[in-house]
Amino acid sequence: MWLFAAGLLVLSAGAFLSLLARRAPSFASRLGAGTAVVGSLLATVTPVEVLLTGRSVELRLPWEVPFGSFSFGVDPLSAVFLLPIAVVVLVAAIYGGQYLRSPRRGLAAGTSAAADPLPLEGGTTARFAHTGEMHGASQVSSVGSSWPRTST
Repeated sequence: MWLFAAGLLVLSAGAFLSLLARRAPSFASRLGAGTAVVGSLLATVTPVEVLLTGRSVELRLPWEVPFGSFSFGVDPLSAVFLLPIAVVVLVAAIYGGQYLRSPRRGLAAGTSAAADPLPLEGGTTARFAHTGEMHGASQVSSVGSSWPRTST
């Protein structure tokens, strides 16, 4: 159970530190992706253990409030939900970190990709433009077969 708590702590700390490092977008992206990978790996151990053993685990810490203590537990049902969440965070952190560092994108966390074309099936691309209406809705401004881009 301590590994699950440590995973949550690493995920939270990584998010907060990435926010503080926003002036260095490349570093913030690496830090966010790295802590998400480590945190999700740590958070995956407890649900796997609970599912394999079928026994619930609990973390109980003393807390100075009347009539209470801090307790946190994982039973088999919650493990069924926690495991896919941790795995999706892991996969998204790995893919997202690589995607943000790819040479074609050249973007880091917090930068906009609104002007980049979106590849569609059959080599077609769609370019989206932000309209500012309907809480950030986008519209297709042009569609053509220009994927991949060729330098002219």
